[in-house]
Amino acid sequence: MAIERKTSPGEPLIAGSPAGTLPVMPENDGHRPAALTPVLLGLGLLPLLLLWPTLLGDRALVGVHTAALSPWRAVLPQGLVEEAIRDSLPIAADKTIQFQPLLAASLDRLTSGEAPLWNPHNLGGVPLLAQSFQGALYPPSWLAVVMSWPQAFGWIAWLQAAMAGIFAALLLSELGAGRRAAFLAGTTYMLCGYLSARWHWYQIHGCSAMLPLALWGLERLCRTDLDDDPRARLRALLATTAAVALAWLSGWLQGAVHLVYVGALWVAVRTFASWRAGLGRAALAGVGRSVAALSLGMAIAMPQLGPTLEYVSGDASARTVESPEVLQGVAMQPVALLALLAPDVFGHPRDLARHELPQLRTRGALGQAVLDQADNDNFVESASTIGIVALLLAALGACRAHRGRSLGLTLFLAGLVLALDTPLVLLVARLPGLASGDPQRFLLLASMGGTILAALGLQRLIDGGLPRGFGLAALAASVAAGAGALWAFSLTPESFTELLVEGIVSNTGLPRAEIVARSAFLSFDLELMREAITRMAVLLGLAWLALLMLRRRPVIGIAALLLLASGDQAFTGWRNASSVPAEHLFEQPPGLELLLDDDGGRMVRFHELGVSSPLEAPLPPNTGLPFGVSDLGGYWALAPRRMIDVLEGLEPGCTGNRLGQVAFRDPILIEHPALDLLAVSRVLSPAPIEGRGLVLLGAVGDAWLAARPSAQPRAWFTTARAVADPQEALAALLDPLADPTGPAPLLPVDGQAPPDQPSLPPGAEPVAVTFVVDLPEQIELIVEAPQAGVLVLADNWMQGWSASVDGAPATLWPAWYTLRGVVVPAGRHVVRMSYDSPAFRLGLILCGCALIVVALLWRRAYRRVPV
Repeated sequence: MAIERKTSPGEPLIAGSPAGTLPVMPENDGHRPAALTPVLLGLGLLPLLLLWPTLLGDRALVGVHTAALSPWRAVLPQGLVEEAIRDSLPIAADKTIQFQPLLAASLDRLTSGEAPLWNPHNLGGVPLLAQSFQGALYPPSWLAVVMSWPQAFGWIAWLQAAMAGIFAALLLSELGAGRRAAFLAGTTYMLCGYLSARWHWYQIHGCSAMLPLALWGLERLCRTDLDDDPRARLRALLATTAAVALAWLSGWLQGAVHLVYVGALWVAVRTFASWRAGLGRAALAGVGRSVAALSLGMAIAMPQLGPTLEYVSGDASARTVESPEVLQGVAMQPVALLALLAPDVFGHPRDLARHELPQLRTRGALGQAVLDQADNDNFVESASTIGIVALLLAALGACRAHRGRSLGLTLFLAGLVLALDTPLVLLVARLPGLASGDPQRFLLLASMGGTILAALGLQRLIDGGLPRGFGLAALAASVAAGAGALWAFSLTPESFTELLVEGIVSNTGLPRAEIVARSAFLSFDLELMREAITRMAVLLGLAWLALLMLRRRPVIGIAALLLLASGDQAFTGWRNASSVPAEHLFEQPPGLELLLDDDGGRMVRFHELGVSSPLEAPLPPNTGLPFGVSDLGGYWALAPRRMIDVLEGLEPGCTGNRLGQVAFRDPILIEHPALDLLAVSRVLSPAPIEGRGLVLLGAVGDAWLAARPSAQPRAWFTTARAVADPQEALAALLDPLADPTGPAPLLPVDGQAPPDQPSLPPGAEPVAVTFVVDLPEQIELIVEAPQAGVLVLADNWMQGWSASVDGAPATLWPAWYTLRGVVVPAGRHVVRMSYDSPAFRLGLILCGCALIVVALLWRRAYRRVPV
């Protein structure tokens, strides 16, 4: 029988609950920290068990080993290469070719006492800290400073998983759940498909872990019974502030925006409940405290967030805000929600990687047949499961009047609906901050809502036993799943193929006859589907037996449900925690001395596949960045627009959706004068390239490097001509007959027209240009010119860069559309260029002020309450 606890005045109640009472369980002492200690310890231990191979240094939580890539695979032990290729998960390659290189470059600068504002080594130079995605200022990322990369990635994942579970348990305890329900909430959220499918995306994983902490803090800030406990108020404010700050600093800006919106919704609902109870002043105070906490969190994150907003607010970045119609086009189709019931129903990438048909190793036959082309692979974007047992309990929780039920149900349904291809996406995409990103990432809300409902469902069983009809409903679900399994086993490869053939033809364009002829190969997909449905049926059947046990042995029945739900999620989390050998991971590439160019010249790749498969190109994007390799390409979420325009003009599609993954396919581009202007001094290719003015330098692992003697030096002195139209300057750069030594086209800056510089005398000797300082944000050159002209630096022109000549400010002109030009008088002069981010400096001030406010609040709270 449930115990009735009187609520405090103004404590929000669920519609339908008895006025002034809140049903709780006898063991509900979760508000006392000591009562939750075993729960929190257990939640810290569970991910430790799942991730232990990656914590000890033998394995690495990385999707693709560098030993599986060119040029490393030619020089590392063959056994390691074979193991690396077998264990690699190409769909999770981002950590290898984007996150680790950018984070390594950023942390190297930070540990040297420098702000990592600019990276000169990729795409002609691009803002580094403003990328945000590497999470350079995110404290868990700093583990990579004190331990090896393989260990760091494992411990970061453990820390974030433990935080997600602990924070979810605290939230449910705050909502009135007991220890066992809180533990279920922790395991359900910690290992939900949305989080565990992103073990490799530490930004999304870490940001998602902050959501329950923010909701816990906001829940307590909105309570009206803590006015006499300033320390409790302070803890709630600090928790919310920390959650918001860490969410933004993690690097996943879309998730941080979602957190703020969900937090605002949570506060609105709690405020409305207090207002209806006649506590308008207390409700407004809760709103004020919540807004203060959210604002302080964003202020603390501004040193990283500010440069990002500064960069994307103009036109310097190639990334553009997608139209609502485009976002709707990449939303999920309803059939993709089958992954909510059985996460592997469309095939897990670890299984599909073994498929005999290469065309089905990314998306299996079932996925190809029933999913829309816009749907991402089940493993990453459409991962939505909270476990079939937890989902069963969530159905019960949705039917129970309990504090938090309405919000849990709202989050669950909103997350599912917003991820689907419906007109609602068009409306939501017009809200501030939601005009970019994949709508399927709203599934995080469904995971949070489902977690709350599952814990409330278990609490309902603990409080009142098995409700009438719920056991029958569970039996019906298990029978339906069993019938589905029997149907799957009744299919033959031929009938399975006949069932899917039309969908596969429609989505892949393969001839129908060819698919039918390969029906034997599709038996692999049939087996995967059978395993997924059978597993679901078995779990539902065991859950039904556990529910029956509640009538005679309640403790055993609840324990069995907990074990089934946690075990289900743990199995999914273990499956998603794919790893590779830690040995030789992220080592410097072979032939590094050849790949480096002391004169600042750049390297470019040529590959017959172009960017259609960036992992196949030699020295894949960014992998040379930690070792100082200067690369015309890269893999940057916020690539520089002007350079991307140039590269796309040379070969459309060569940058991989304008992300900078440059690998040219047309060999004729080797001779293009644009590469001379961009100081491309080396060409890396899978096979030797002969002729075309190249000088073969030798083998670099299993790749070949050649020199381009025609390349301009990184800095040179020339004449100039004024150009008003940016497209004219771009066309001049892309002209296959352009003269790299001729007058440089200069574009206006802030409405100021550039000057025309007279031509140099015929036969004049090249003007000496010497680098004195060549640092990421500081460049100093000495020019000895016989007459006035323009110093051109083959680095990207961008707002934030300024120039001076002999200490006097000088205009930095866009030269050749994307390069930098400075007018220099005749004689010997010192030219300096420097990069600065006003938003970074402002962010430091705001962060400092926010920390001072937090310190003052702390002092006030602890002075008011005697120890």
